[in-house]
Amino acid sequence: MSASSDWTHRPAPFTADPLFGARRQWLAYSFETTGYGSVERCGSAPHRVTIVHPDDDRALQQHHHLVRRGRLAPALHLRRIDATSVHVIDRDELVRTGADGRGSWLSGTQDIARLCATDNDVSRLVGPALRQLLWFGREHVGSQHVAGALAELRQAAEALAAEREHYIAALVRLVQDDIRSIRLETETMAQMRREWGFS
Repeated sequence: MSASSDWTHRPAPFTADPLFGARRQWLAYSFETTGYGSVERCGSAPHRVTIVHPDDDRALQQHHHLVRRGRLAPALHLRRIDATSVHVIDRDELVRTGADGRGSWLSGTQDIARLCATDNDVSRLVGPALRQLLWFGREHVGSQHVAGALAELRQAAEALAAEREHYIAALVRLVQDDIRSIRLETETMAQMRREWGFS
């Protein structure tokens, strides 16, 4: 398949996706765009991963725009993404780094990104760290150093997400208590008004 090929579109619903982007499918092809780049699949196997520079939001948006349209290169009249802003990991490198396996660097990355999708504050704190880690470890994604850093980041993200969930639940309970107090006060005042004969 050439770099500028289009895929035959097969209708599929959009779903919420980690950090930024969308998920869509074509015949034998699917992609997932995230806050760090994209994962393209041929069937169930990762076919290509693109990591975008963490400080280049414009390149990230442009890359997502291309992938959503089933293109890997911009049309001739559009400016190409600066090569210093993207790093493409092809199928051979994905196989070499064990990206297909359970617990791989790629599945760990996607797990972190999905945690970010659960809460804006988690995304705000963890998302930039994920992008930095992937970009600066892009030449060594299969190494123990990157795997260790991803594992630590995932643990921190899980702890933050769990604490945020408890915090939000406690906040909801507090607000519900306030609502009950307001309703009780309203009922008391209405009862007093009726007893005093005010209309």
